[in-house]
Amino acid sequence: MRVFPMLVIFAQLALAACSSLQTPQRDASPSDAPRLADLAVGDAPSTDTAPLPTGPAIDGVFAEWDGVARTTDPAGDNTKDIDLLAVQAMRVGDRLMVAFEIATAVNAHAGRAGDGSLLFEIKSAKRALTLDLRARTLLRDNDPQQALRWSAVGYLIAPTYAAKRFEFSLKLNELQLAADEAPTITISGSDTLAAPLTVTHRQSPDAAALRPITRQRASDLRIASLNTWFDGLTSAARGAAARRLVKAVAANIYCFQEAFQGTANTIANALQTADPHADGAAWNVHHAGDLVIAAREQLLPLPTGNQPFVGAALRIDSRPLVVYTTRPACCGYAGNGPDLERLSAMKLLAESIAALRQGKVGSELVAFKDAPVIVVGDFNLVGSRAPLDALLSASQARLSHWPLTHLDRGENYTWRGLDKEDYPPGTLDYLLHDSALTRRNGFILQTDRLDATTLNASGLQAADSQAADHLLLVGDFAWP
Repeated sequence: MRVFPMLVIFAQLALAACSSLQTPQRDASPSDAPRLADLAVGDAPSTDTAPLPTGPAIDGVFAEWDGVARTTDPAGDNTKDIDLLAVQAMRVGDRLMVAFEIATAVNAHAGRAGDGSLLFEIKSAKRALTLDLRARTLLRDNDPQQALRWSAVGYLIAPTYAAKRFEFSLKLNELQLAADEAPTITISGSDTLAAPLTVTHRQSPDAAALRPITRQRASDLRIASLNTWFDGLTSAARGAAARRLVKAVAANIYCFQEAFQGTANTIANALQTADPHADGAAWNVHHAGDLVIAAREQLLPLPTGNQPFVGAALRIDSRPLVVYTTRPACCGYAGNGPDLERLSAMKLLAESIAALRQGKVGSELVAFKDAPVIVVGDFNLVGSRAPLDALLSASQARLSHWPLTHLDRGENYTWRGLDKEDYPPGTLDYLLHDSALTRRNGFILQTDRLDATTLNASGLQAADSQAADHLLLVGDFAWP
């Protein structure tokens, strides 16, 4: 096996580096997640040829709200910073879905102290649930002694970066509704809805048919990414499950984050043990900081310096490709320190791609200056959307965002708090790709959402996704 140390830092990139960007540390408590609403630059609709889930889903895309009654609230009547403008609600099977609009883009579950919060009290004749967004609490009967975990009601919200429009969902089982009872929603806090909203709109749930895990064509390029949750790939306790995930998707290229303690050799050994392609091949690994790019082909590392991203060039079947993986600063909210660090890091990543395109990254990499680029990893996009847009708007990067969803539904969260549930599930991981690459099958893999037949056929166990707090991302591409 061959392993590749980090190359000498390019002076140009080093001078541009923000001094506050240190070697990434383990994510403390990942905050909010992203939205796909108001599709931004590069967010082209999926051309995935696999059948996509239909029906209402918490994904930050609001098409399902067309035709649902919209209750408005006057602008400027807020007592704190969050000014409610409108709310919509519907019952979808055993779930309640709520969409709301506010006047200024902020994060739903994080913000400056004193900015205020929105409280949603959802009531039936027997019980009440009170959701306090900024306090990140869900209380039964408004009792602090009866706080519920997000997972107890399947709570989801999107987006988690700052936005003017959000949607959330939770299961109705806690409300103990009568057969034809309609729950009511009262909104208070930073702004107040004049009267309770009665949820009368009903919509059928989606069919939730599983899409395939396998590639559509053997010639397709497959890339997979996983934040390993503090060395999960090489962990004695979690490594076997993580390696089953790796093997099940049989990717050409793997990107890992939070590989702090592992070395290039131990990660290469873990991949060879997993043997994704059942050929016993050795794996080449570029490992810098906590970031990993791995492939069976030779890797030429790019000079990215001490930044929260790494890159490598390779050839697969003689076709050139460049891959970056990233994990910038976690946590925070729009406009604060970590958010600005993320923005700085993504601007530097855009500069790195531009230097590659201009043939300024070393003679051995000139042959890759026009190669397709893929950027994948844990973007920690919990503040503003600006870091993502910095990459999507970089003309020389030519990147588009692929909004991946789960295999069984259109939801797009990629992170769950497994050891604690301070923040609800959210989309922290992203796949961006060169517009020259054509999308095929792409998905987020969560094993406890798969049926027994799929698990058995894939060599997976239902609990395997608990090997990490993030979920595995997979994208298949046809070569240009």
